[in-house]
Amino acid sequence: MLERNYENAFLIASGETFKKIGEYSSLRTAVEEIIDAREQKELYLTKYKAALKKIKLVTEASDVLFQMYLVLKLVGKQTNQVTCSWSRFMTTVEQLVKKLIERLKIEASRGQEDEPSEVEIEIDNRFFKQSLVPAVHSALTASIASKTAPLFNLILALRLAQTYRAITPAEHSFILKQLVDL
Repeated sequence: MLERNYENAFLIASGETFKKIGEYSSLRTAVEEIIDAREQKELYLTKYKAALKKIKLVTEASDVLFQMYLVLKLVGKQTNQVTCSWSRFMTTVEQLVKKLIERLKIEASRGQEDEPSEVEIEIDNRFFKQSLVPAVHSALTASIASKTAPLFNLILALRLAQTYRAITPAEHSFILKQLVDL
């Protein structure tokens, strides 16, 4: 009988041990899944931030280009000049972007064995501010009469300053009033 009680106690203890091992395995699996989920969360968060940065860049670029087009149309209307249509403006921008990217690829491929078409370049805020905007500005000022280019520059500067809150609406109105009074 003592031997039988010993076997029963051993079997019960073994069963509880197996339950604890099973619970431990489940707990370990859950902890590993949590760690994997954290790593994935960090990866997705990094990708999300990169996407937001790109969206912000595209939004800023499109806003400035749109402001340039609006000022071109405004100056053209005020000076009775014919200006380009939206589709022609966008074609010009597209051609300038292609030309600038091609030039950047050639510059990046110097000293490397890669062909310029295989070189990857990064389109960032610096590219936008130092290459694209000046190129579009040059194309637009070349497309209007030379005597109206200063007016174009002044109105563009005012619109961009107001858009980026470099001046207050009251200051903007004051400057426009002074311009009209001239």
